[in-house]
Amino acid sequence: MQNPIPYIVANNIFWMSVERGLFWEEKKTLVVADLHLGIKDIYTKPGLAIPQTSYTADLDRLKALLYHFKADKLLLIGDISQTKNKKQVDEFFSWRKHFSLLQIDVIQIKEDIITLPFYEEANIQLHKMETTVEGFRFRLDDKRFKDANKKKAPFTFYGHVHPVIPLAGEERKLKKYPCYYFTPKKCLLPAFSHYKKNGVKVQPQKNEFVYALKENELMQVV
Repeated sequence: MQNPIPYIVANNIFWMSVERGLFWEEKKTLVVADLHLGIKDIYTKPGLAIPQTSYTADLDRLKALLYHFKADKLLLIGDISQTKNKKQVDEFFSWRKHFSLLQIDVIQIKEDIITLPFYEEANIQLHKMETTVEGFRFRLDDKRFKDANKKKAPFTFYGHVHPVIPLAGEERKLKKYPCYYFTPKKCLLPAFSHYKKNGVKVQPQKNEFVYALKENELMQVV
């Protein structure tokens, strides 16, 4: 695994991983957006085949990140599961039992397929739309991010956006890559799942930074 890249916000260090997780060093918190567990059930169509091992592989990647950073807390923003397959939902909560001492918080979307009793049984704390920790806000996509541009708004980490960016010099100009996108007031986090076909193209301006995820490499492009 490529070594994580640090980004400093208000004297706090956030480590970007090529595995699409952001580790907040001061709070020992791993922040992950849009797990999309079970997304293969949606996109298993002609031309959109997804490996049957993708679900387990994503949970294994998440486990590896938690071990790598020695995280005490996991903060999940946005889509956790996109499947009605009870077996796969049960597998997620079985996975959770291996991290019984880990604090898990979920910023829940309205369309979340997993119901409240499952979260309560798994000792997972739910938040509607957003939560604020030590002056940093973690929030679902509010479409135009207007509130994050207000002077008094806290620095905000967004999930449920799926930011992407094309890379200069590539022949396939339509190809876009997931990315971390930082502005002075916000950060858009890449979807944890490798199988999200749509994304919001970012257009960085002055004093904004983008780190693209190309295959197994994390690179600063702006």
